[in-house]
Amino acid sequence: MDKYNFIVYKALFFELFMMKKKAIDLILSNLYKLNDKREISSLLINLGMIYNKLGEKKKASEYFIKGLSLVEKEKLDYHSDFPKILRIISENSTIEDSKHWERNFRKRIKDDKKFSKCFKV
Repeated sequence: MDKYNFIVYKALFFELFMMKKKAIDLILSNLYKLNDKREISSLLINLGMIYNKLGEKKKASEYFIKGLSLVEKEKLDYHSDFPKILRIISENSTIEDSKHWERNFRKRIKDDKKFSKCFKV
């Protein structure tokens, strides 16, 4: 099992057993031992998801932005969590950040129509 999958697996295990802080510590301590920016991005977004579950929306938004920024100009496959991520960013970050990520996701609709789900009410 490669390092990225090991970190994800172990973090999910900690989360499953209500040890979210331990999952956060695990990810943070291993985050920059990875070389692939997509893997780092994924882990940062996972951190955001954990912070969101803990009710720390502002911190979740910060990690979502960090994670998305790493792959901002790359092609992304749509994920069902993107509407939630965009909403959390919108509600818990600056207006500039919110508008920036809304524009970024809207541009992605040309390549993948599923991104339009981010804007359905």
